[in-house]
Amino acid sequence: MTTQIPPPQKRGRWVVVLLGAMLLLMMGAFWLYLEIVNASLWGFGPREMVMAQYTPKDVVGDLGGMKVVIPRGVAELVEYDDDPGWGEKRKGPRPVRTSESKLASFGFYVRYPDMATFADPEMRKDYEKYGTREWAFNHGIRGGDPWLNPGVLSGTSYPGDGFLDRRSVELDVPIGRLSWEKFDKLPQKEHGLTIYRVKGIEADLADPQKELDFSVKDVYVYRNQAGKVTTYIACRPKALYSSACMHTWSMEDKGVHAKVYVSYGPEKRKNWREIQKMITQVILGFRENPNGDISSPESLLKK
Repeated sequence: MTTQIPPPQKRGRWVVVLLGAMLLLMMGAFWLYLEIVNASLWGFGPREMVMAQYTPKDVVGDLGGMKVVIPRGVAELVEYDDDPGWGEKRKGPRPVRTSESKLASFGFYVRYPDMATFADPEMRKDYEKYGTREWAFNHGIRGGDPWLNPGVLSGTSYPGDGFLDRRSVELDVPIGRLSWEKFDKLPQKEHGLTIYRVKGIEADLADPQKELDFSVKDVYVYRNQAGKVTTYIACRPKALYSSACMHTWSMEDKGVHAKVYVSYGPEKRKNWREIQKMITQVILGFRENPNGDISSPESLLKK
């Protein structure tokens, strides 16, 4: 039995059909990718529902010993010490919040470097611009995004004064002592920061299996003249696909018992001093004045 070979004209049509199917498949895959990107930015739910996380009124309370009034629309995912935990139901009516109510945590968005917040409704539109499918298509996932998303922990969520020193003890643990990780202290500094690298990390960087291992990191620490740690930055190395930095500091030197953290790309690490100072000043700008107003973050930044 002889297998018949289609004539060149029919073979050409099949090639066109096959290429067309492949193109449609690629377009569908890219559309799915953008949907996943959109979901990762806004959560798996309607955008309106996600944006509803922002409080429609001013947030009042005690932030680590500082009375605050946070303008409406600025703070998100606000928690107080007496709020029920995950999966728990509140017992009794929701309490009326006052300046005596102990804040446990909240987050907010700020645009770097002008430090604008969602106190101006137009700023939310600017933030959303970097999360659209069109922007992701042309610039990558939130490409060129100037917005930062700091988080603040206080009250029962605060790890206590000196937590950065306690956390940094592991960095200088000698070989042979009990420690989850062993670090090498590098001889050079970067932007005033002492660098610690996990031992054997070079082998990890060459291993694709380590792409999602978040223990693979470099740690950058700043100590003041008294030797006290005031800045702790953990970064995924640039060689890894998902390089990012988590920058943590305490406001205890400002008389506020609160932990602040913010993540950003490694390209912003050179601006760590300014980022830490300016976000701190924005938070201090939430301080309640005797007349019930709040200080202007813009005026604080000029001091």
